[in-house]
Amino acid sequence: MTKENSLKNFVSKPVDITGFSTINHNLRIKMQITCSEYVMMDYIYTSQIKKRIPEMTECYRKTGFTDKEQNILVHALVQKGLVLMPKSDQQTGFEITDKWNQHFHTLDQEFENEFWVDLDEEKGKIVNAWPGSKTQALKNYKLVRKNHTLEFLLKQRHHYFKYLKACHDTGFMRQKLMCSVFLGPQERFLENWEEETNKLIKPKQEAKPKKQAVTMQEIDKLYEENPNK
Repeated sequence: MTKENSLKNFVSKPVDITGFSTINHNLRIKMQITCSEYVMMDYIYTSQIKKRIPEMTECYRKTGFTDKEQNILVHALVQKGLVLMPKSDQQTGFEITDKWNQHFHTLDQEFENEFWVDLDEEKGKIVNAWPGSKTQALKNYKLVRKNHTLEFLLKQRHHYFKYLKACHDTGFMRQKLMCSVFLGPQERFLENWEEETNKLIKPKQEAKPKKQAVTMQEIDKLYEENPNK
């Protein structure tokens, strides 16, 4: 094959899109943004966390948005008050406004202050309630919170911890699940831990009244009242 034919038949491979975004639709609706706008915000936010200036080529590899789509989405986010355009005289990225932070950080703070910690009654202070990776646990928590309330998850955690204590009291030691596993794909948090606890706790049986010996006087009285017996 000649060089000319090689050039004519050359087919470039499409660029692999390597990124992904988990969309919290509850927060998306509250912020009144589209799914695409959420993904764009997620890219900008992640870049800020990594202290990197968003760049169009990298954005395409992470999101699949073309240059034109990126411009449209960024201007929409600016109009909705979620980001500020970088200053032309400075090499800085987009500035994320409090409107995004107030919504986005809600789950992080909720996880940090409510679900990850618990009161140690013996020590009388707040301590970490779970073993394992906190980072992965937070990721799983955000996924689970799309379909379940904080109150439900705290209730399930309470029943699970009570189950572990019941196991300990019966002499059977069970290792506490990592938080990331409890909230993971197997959905261990949905198990009926309250029922499992009740199986371990045997109800106290009521003491049966002791039988008393019948006296001769009671026997004589019985025959006087019923002479035919």
